[in-house]
Amino acid sequence: MTNVPSLISLRELEEELGLERSELLLLLRQEKLQTVHKGLRTYVNRSDIDNLRNRASINDNVSSLTVLEMKPASAEPAAAWEDANQFAQLRLLRERLDLLILCADRSIHLESGELASLLGLRRISARQHDHHGVYFERYGLRFRRLDQQGQRSSWKVIALE
Repeated sequence: MTNVPSLISLRELEEELGLERSELLLLLRQEKLQTVHKGLRTYVNRSDIDNLRNRASINDNVSSLTVLEMKPASAEPAAAWEDANQFAQLRLLRERLDLLILCADRSIHLESGELASLLGLRRISARQHDHHGVYFERYGLRFRRLDQQGQRSSWKVIALE
């Protein structure tokens, strides 16, 4: 008595049913049959194949796939990538401003690199002076440099009224 393997490969099943791989996979999905992967091959349990054979012979439309061709609508204007990019830049600016205002409210000091990143600058230079030290203003906020011995300079964010 020979041992009948309990699994059959998808390739053998394709040939037996006369279906393409995509059609066979759709049929397996419709029947909710599980596949077994061993190495690079995919198998189905032999116990599930009888039901699959009956389904394939009854359902004639399994072997035909519907292909839809999508064409862009010429009457409707498509959203321009430039508009989407501008919107994304504005949203990013608003998020950065919200973070800067939070730093001002909580008296959080920022390092020069952090502040430059939030402002979208390569480097920061304060050009204005008053009796408290050097500062610059941007977006309705004042950024005052705080020099501390032995540490990097940090920046205090002050909301202007």
